[in-house]
Amino acid sequence: MYTTFIKTYIILLLLVNLITYCKAEDFTTAKVITSAVDRYLKISLTQLQANPKISYNIKSIDPRLKLAACSKPLIVEPYNNATISLQKRFTLKVACDQLKRWRIFVPIQLHLVEQVVISNSALPRGKILTEQDLTYQKIDILTINHGYFKEKSALIGNTLKKNIALGKALDPSFIETPKLIRAHQEVTILAKHRWLNVKATGIALSDGGLGQAIKVRNKSSRKVIEARVADIGLVVTNQ
Repeated sequence: MYTTFIKTYIILLLLVNLITYCKAEDFTTAKVITSAVDRYLKISLTQLQANPKISYNIKSIDPRLKLAACSKPLIVEPYNNATISLQKRFTLKVACDQLKRWRIFVPIQLHLVEQVVISNSALPRGKILTEQDLTYQKIDILTINHGYFKEKSALIGNTLKKNIALGKALDPSFIETPKLIRAHQEVTILAKHRWLNVKATGIALSDGGLGQAIKVRNKSSRKVIEARVADIGLVVTNQ
């Protein structure tokens, strides 16, 4: 009788394990989906030759989720056939292509932290920036929409076009390049040729900052040319 009891117990134990195994195999769990998304992101970012500092968050999938088991590898691709790019947020579609088809959408958030230039205090419009006005801070640059500066030297000497709050990352739209030439000012035109540089005198027809192209009228020929501002009172043309 004891032997019969043992045999019955073993059979029941095997049946319980078999049922548990079958139940697990009948479903695709949140963990399996998250793993598939993680593999896809690692491969995609590598193929994009993305900055190795990039990290990502996969939105948590409800652990109670139980989708039909998939006999084929899960398909992971950008939602709406979009292209993976270095944007802050996007969505991936995970699907199973078999008789019991299903799909689920998984939000992704990218992060890329870099050291950028920020304001060291509240700064008024019209201020000419000095080194003391600026400092550095590490920021997720994917949250910055209009650009940023990585070096103070690119900003020092420039004029603010608007009021800036303390700790604000400065972007190019905040900055006005100092005017080295003013409209109607007499300027030197340096015409660069392959073997010869020729200087002439002209009149600027508009204001211009370093590197900007402006119209200049040659005082001798009266011809209007386009030249780039190279220094105070100096424009250069390759004509």
